[in-house]
Amino acid sequence: MSKGKKLLSETDVLNKIGATDFRSINKNQLIEFVTSIPEMDKEVAIKCIEQFPEFKEQSNTIIKELYKQYESVTDSHKTGRAKAMNAYQSILDDLSNELEKSEITKEEKQELITTMIEVADRIAELQRDSDYFLEKVLHWGSGVAMFGIAAGAAILGVKCGFLDKGGK
Repeated sequence: MSKGKKLLSETDVLNKIGATDFRSINKNQLIEFVTSIPEMDKEVAIKCIEQFPEFKEQSNTIIKELYKQYESVTDSHKTGRAKAMNAYQSILDDLSNELEKSEITKEEKQELITTMIEVADRIAELQRDSDYFLEKVLHWGSGVAMFGIAAGAAILGVKCGFLDKGGK
């Protein structure tokens, strides 16, 4: 099925996720279903969701798993960033100690200062990259949260933004 084509029937959805029915889909098929919701006709999406015997529990499982992945990624990022910052601090400390030596020439001092500036630039670059990374992770996490809210709302029969085109 092409990316822009709407899934107009429950059969289309089952074919897309590779399942024979909604009562016996596995976790990967459930994730595929969730990512396909924007491609579905609103009524088809609701009919499909109603057929999941434990959709609420399954969606909670997916959200919990995605949250674990989110925590793992952010923890790993913090650890890696801290190691890099410690390494840069060590370099700056070493350069600072070299600057304090009385026997270095003016050219060597200038070279050390230039190197310290380069390290400071790399620290700033690391901070920008870190901010960009965290912004992307936050955006991803917000999408996961929206899925949870929308799935719960769909189960309860509430109109959802991505299920309800144009507020109809």
